[in-house]
Amino acid sequence: MIVLGLDWVQRGYSGVRQLPDVDPLPVKVDVLADFISVPVLGRVHFVEDKLSAYAIFGASLEFRMRHDDDELLNEGKDFALGGNVGIGFEYELGRRTALVLEGKYHLDFTDSWDGGDLYTVNSHRYQAAVVTGGVRF
Repeated sequence: MIVLGLDWVQRGYSGVRQLPDVDPLPVKVDVLADFISVPVLGRVHFVEDKLSAYAIFGASLEFRMRHDDDELLNEGKDFALGGNVGIGFEYELGRRTALVLEGKYHLDFTDSWDGGDLYTVNSHRYQAAVVTGGVRF
């Protein structure tokens, strides 16, 4: 089974930083970027009964929609490609209705950093553990 999704994802950072030629003193930051994620996932069912279990795997296309005003976020790329693996469960409530619980691990394959050596960042990749629950109808 192939499943196409659409997710809203926020990425960012917080803490205290002092960038050369940007921040004269240490600055406290808490900034976010909004992404639309389009996962294209395969599902392989290995137990099918009233309670079904399945494996999840596939790629995600990540598109940056907007971001807070920040020097480091300005240097980020607008597109990333990632991979997902996980496991899911469905408990049938009726002929076409089920409760669904999934757990996935996401890792960016592409470097999401577009800046040079000015900020001493050489590579920037995101990873996430995602747990999703819902109702299929």
